[in-house]
Amino acid sequence: MTMKDLEIELGKLNVPESSYNLNGASIPNNITMFHSKNGWIVQGFNERGKNIDQKFFYSEEEACLYIYDSFKRIYDYDKRDTVTIARILSKRPHLDLILQNKFFNSLNFRLPTQFEDFYKTYNGLEGRVGQHSWIKFWPVDLIMRRNNDSNNLLGGYLLFGENKDGTEYAFGKAEPGIFEIKYFTNKEGFEVNFCVQDFDELLLYLYDK
Repeated sequence: MTMKDLEIELGKLNVPESSYNLNGASIPNNITMFHSKNGWIVQGFNERGKNIDQKFFYSEEEACLYIYDSFKRIYDYDKRDTVTIARILSKRPHLDLILQNKFFNSLNFRLPTQFEDFYKTYNGLEGRVGQHSWIKFWPVDLIMRRNNDSNNLLGGYLLFGENKDGTEYAFGKAEPGIFEIKYFTNKEGFEVNFCVQDFDELLLYLYDK
């Protein structure tokens, strides 16, 4: 494996490019590699830019395989485990407190605890789940716009996300659970089907699709 091969393979894993660099730069929260006089050096840096891990390899291939295996353990799409799946998903920055309060105060029902805790920490997420699925939890401002849209005919549900095929996901306001909203051609109609009960079940449901 060469550095060019490594970039391709990390791309297949959907590893964010901001998580690594292959030019030896000392960047916080990053792993890097570079050629030295006698071989190849791989270094890891924490959020303060401090070198917390350094390894020496005699060949480019060994260094590249080490980096690939390190990310493969994190971005393991074959592992059917909710903690692993959730860790892989790309989360948006912390929600602004004013917007957060506006969002929660606008609701006339109680969000499931897992989602409430999530949106008190992050403002949406997006990413691959398993080998075949993709999920996007909208940021709060988009959730409010979509649900306040005068054309929205789903008053009994709170839309909060979507997948790549256009299926949307919603919380039931009167009926507990998470529902799939599937639209007909040109969105001239839709059907609502119960999907799962909670966040963990949703991740596993998407993983198995």
